[in-house]
Amino acid sequence: MKKIAILILVYNITNAQEVAIEMSKMNIAYAGLGNPIVVMVESFGCDEFIVCTDNGKLHQEKNCNYTYSPEKVGIANIYFKRSITAVDTIACRKIRVKPLPTPSARFANKSGGNIGIAEFKAQYGLIALLEGFEIDARFNFESYKINVIRGNNVLHSVLNHGSRIEISNQYIIDQVKIGDKIIFESIFGKMPGLEKSQKLNSLIFDIE
Repeated sequence: MKKIAILILVYNITNAQEVAIEMSKMNIAYAGLGNPIVVMVESFGCDEFIVCTDNGKLHQEKNCNYTYSPEKVGIANIYFKRSITAVDTIACRKIRVKPLPTPSARFANKSGGNIGIAEFKAQYGLIALLEGFEIDARFNFESYKINVIRGNNVLHSVLNHGSRIEISNQYIIDQVKIGDKIIFESIFGKMPGLEKSQKLNSLIFDIE
């Protein structure tokens, strides 16, 4: 897993004070994710200024440490003010908000291949894995198809809504036997901050 490097961005404002923001990546935050940042203003203590934004929420953790959670992809303005009611700002910094990469679908934390029948039947549904990030992918599953193939025949083909296998489709899982092939396909959903649905990879399992 790759760790996120810390980078300090510094710029001057009109009164020659310096404002610094420590972020995970160069002026980039990810939508729907709690991005840790550290903010500093020259000649100001951490309790002597307020930080706010027009895109999402900023939660102060300790001293000058904040967690920034943007809501939408695009541009976010980070405002530095003397107080929450202050009209004038000490400074403003623009940050790009990007969507998280498309995750990979998993079943039993597997991307396919052989799976024991007991392990298969013990699962609740699909999960999404965001590879390369030490975070959980909060992927909102919309729907996917479950196909059960026995021999050369398609025994079942149903649409499932959400990440968990619906109660109405549980009978399909219960009827699976050793030697069956299971295909999860047409997996759709969204990562935080996106308007359009994303299609994830299909999963093919052989029951043993």
